[in-house]
Amino acid sequence: MVEYDDRGTFARADDVSPALSIEERVWRFEMALRYAEGKRLLGHGDERIGSRVPLLLQDLGCTVEDVRLVDRAWRALPPYLDPRERLGLETVRTMLAPPSEAAWAWAEACYRAGGAADADVDRLRRLVDEDPWRSDVLALLDRGGYRYVSAILRFVTLARTPVA
Repeated sequence: MVEYDDRGTFARADDVSPALSIEERVWRFEMALRYAEGKRLLGHGDERIGSRVPLLLQDLGCTVEDVRLVDRAWRALPPYLDPRERLGLETVRTMLAPPSEAAWAWAEACYRAGGAADADVDRLRRLVDEDPWRSDVLALLDRGGYRYVSAILRFVTLARTPVA
């Protein structure tokens, strides 16, 4: 079984994103945690499931044989010869599209359910609406010069059911 754990989204680098202060990075991580907690509380899924699968399988009576963390990172490095890189670039382009009002309302509900203050939700909305480097990334994508490396933590759990 392979399941992701969303804390890896903070292990990334590209040529365009601004250098952020420690305080800004801490705040963004806090907001990501609040979003994930709100999403869980609202019944929309658990972004921490990857690291918990072995525990859940054991609770179901399975014998956990091995647990591994996938060490492959997503990347896009010109000239994008690997099909996974081209798919990653399309994912980046999709993620840069401004969210619809419905998508923002859904996300806002998750942030609020996770305990985000009104001022934090307003600040997040401004960041999304005024994303200062979106146009820089899109320009680099169009020229074939955008580079990035990003991790998505994925846990692989090997387990078996007890033999009766």
